[in-house]
Order: sequence, then structure tokens, then C-alpha cells
Amino acid sequence: MVQNCIWPIPGPITKFNLQKVLTDNEPDALPDPASQVKPPIAPKKSSKKRIIWLTFLAFITSLAGVVIGLRPWETVSSKEITTQLPETTTQFDNYGAIVSRENWGAKPSKSPLQPMNKAATLVVINHTGGKSCSTFLQCSQRVKDIQLEHFNVKNYRDISYNFLLGGDGRIYLGRGWRVTNEGRNESVDFAFIGNFNDLEPSNEILNMANWLISAGGWEDPNAINLSKYYVISNNLTEPSNSPGAHLYAKMNDFVFHTFKLCYANCSDGSYVQSKICPPEEAISC
Repeated sequence: MVQNCIWPIPGPITKFNLQKVLTDNEPDALPDPASQVKPPIAPKKSSKKRIIWLTFLAFITSLAGVVIGLRPWETVSSKEITTQLPETTTQFDNYGAIVSRENWGAKPSKSPLQPMNKAATLVVINHTGGKSCSTFLQCSQRVKDIQLEHFNVKNYRDISYNFLLGGDGRIYLGRGWRVTNEGRNESVDFAFIGNFNDLEPSNEILNMANWLISAGGWEDPNAINLSKYYVISNNLTEPSNSPGAHLYAKMNDFVFHTFKLCYANCSDGSYVQSKICPPEEAISC
């Protein structure tokens, strides 16, 4: 709104032609004040209202900055938070959340999954191969693609992995705790999303795996036996190039890791897995 402007006076006389009017008429002739219409004066806002408006504008500006910083199109709804690290568990970083099957878009299992009879004593480290991911949208799509591959190509009842770890810093729920996978019955399969023959695993994702083991055992002693478990790479349980060379080189970063081979190659090209892993005695075909 414009303030303190000189508005034109209606009629032939204005501020700008007043001198001309005086010159053209009699010397003492002055315009009749009563005949002049005073210009409207814009009402001034009170200082209180001005403060309120400035505060409101500052709030809107700050809110816009927060929204841009959060990038809400890549964040996850509150429904995604299904497991939180207990406050008393402090030895690992608090990642604090597991993305539920509902939130990454899982399809139902083809048939009922078999529950584990006892707490897991083995955590098997895999990589998924293929593309990596760095955002929630990318990682959730990768997990959906892996589930479809396990359905259609491998003819599994569901995605085989119990948990998947994404490059976005999130953990994605596969079969979960206390459910058998397509590998060893006493094991829990962790899959790092991506091809770790090419990728270097970050410290964050390695710590996240150790955190998951600790949090799972802390919340449910029947999920994993924290007093007696080992972490092993998949290529030591069966002939495989998983978890990739770079991730295999980081196995020392896992708590209670083992490098004992849990299978034996046979002369006919087959292989035999040890019933107990790591094995307590030599494996024979």
C-alpha cells in the first residue's frame, strides 16, 4: 500500500497547476479551501501488527528451509518405524528403525514360512548383487525387485533374506527374526544391497549390521543367541562369490566372526554342508 503520496485534487486545480491558477487569475485570488478535497491518507499499521506480520513471515521462511532440507519426497512415514533400539543399548550407533514390509511394498508370501525352532546361532553375510541404492525410494524398489526375482526365478516362497541393509542407512525387513530362510535353518541372512565386488562397504553400514544383531538379541532372546553365535560370509557356507570381495575383506569388523569353511567340495562336483557351522570336525563327502 502506498503511503504519504500527494494525490491529485479533483477539479481543475491541483498541487502541480496551483501556481498557474494564481497567475492567470487575480493576484489575491486563492482557491477556496472548502472546495478542495483532501487526498485519502492510507491508514498506518500499528507496530504490534507489523511485528506479528514480520514474525509470521520469518516463520514461513524458516519452515520452507526445513522442508527443503528434509527433502520429504525421500523420507519415510512414521509407519516405517517398527523396531527401535533400547536406550540402554549404547555400544552401537542408534539407527533406530527397520522399514516394515508394508512400507517397502512387499507382496504376501506364496505360502506360510517356517518358524525357527530355536534362537539363531549364525548370521550369514550376503550381498544382493546388482544395483546399489542411496535413497529410500531407490532401496525400497530394489527390495521389491529382489522379492520378485526370488518368486519368479528361484521359486522361493518369499524373499529369502531375513534383513536387507541399504545404502540409505536403513534396514529393510525381509523374513525377519525367528523365521527360516532358504539357507541354513539355524541362520539369519543379512543382505547388503549392491555388488560389493565393486563397492566398498561404509563403516556406517557395517556398524548397522552389528547394531541389528545386538538389538535383535536384546529385544528377543529367542531371535538370536547372543551368548553363542558367529558371523560368517556366505561364501564359507556354500560355493558362492557372495558377499563380494570388498565386503569379505571387512569380515573382521563383525563381532564374533569366523573364517572356518562350513562345506566341502566333492569329487563329483557336488558339495556337502556341515550340519554345524562353524564345524567342530572335518567335513567329508
